[in-house]
Amino acid sequence: MATAGIQNGTLTLFKDGGVKLDHLTEISWEASVAMIDISTKDSAGNKEILPGQRSYSFSGTAYFAENATEGASEIIANITGRTAATLRWSTGVSGDEYIEASGYASNLSYSAGTEDARSFSYTYECTGAVTVAAE
Repeated sequence: MATAGIQNGTLTLFKDGGVKLDHLTEISWEASVAMIDISTKDSAGNKEILPGQRSYSFSGTAYFAENATEGASEIIANITGRTAATLRWSTGVSGDEYIEASGYASNLSYSAGTEDARSFSYTYECTGAVTVAAE
């Protein structure tokens, strides 16, 4: 049964290749459209545009754990292997909306502050269409 009302962000999962990323602390999904400038001398000094290519990305932050089932090592493998992964943002609750796309890991960075937990941040850029549907 679908989650009712406003959802707690803690419910949201990120899956890479069908496996949940461990120790996730934050996740974002972004959609954008590149705008094509079609202004002419007839535009009377006003900018005129048309929508062009759409782009999508997933990014997030997680704590680093050597024994993670799915973590930074898998993202490194995706980067070095130039491997596309099936990516999914979801709650895993039947009836809730999910967003899924194929994408490539484009960025991974580690952080280890003094007296702080080790963490990493990642970005996947999507290729092709995005699916938005219910679990």
